[in-house]
Amino acid sequence: GLVRARLYSSRTARGEVLLFLDAHCEPTPGWLEPLLEPIAKDRTAVTMPSLDVINWQTLEYSGAETIWVIGGVNWLMNMLWAPIPKREKERRIKEDLPHHCKP
Repeated sequence: GLVRARLYSSRTARGEVLLFLDAHCEPTPGWLEPLLEPIAKDRTAVTMPSLDVINWQTLEYSGAETIWVIGGVNWLMNMLWAPIPKREKERRIKEDLPHHCKP
């Protein structure tokens, strides 16, 4: 499955940065640079982009509303967004995150 394929790929990859992009993802201009910046500073860093929203009924595109949410899936397999806990928000603010990761 998907995880096994990624594990295999990670063992055989030879590049400086390993990137997995799901088939349903459509990158927009400028999506990669913010992901590479933390890696350039610390090669052990793991990054993940914010997810933009496409309305399933109208197909209207809107950018990511905020990075201060956590994505999840309910038992009906619907994607949901929930606010991050206060302690996590405080931790992210306390750690000197790049400008694009602050509210």
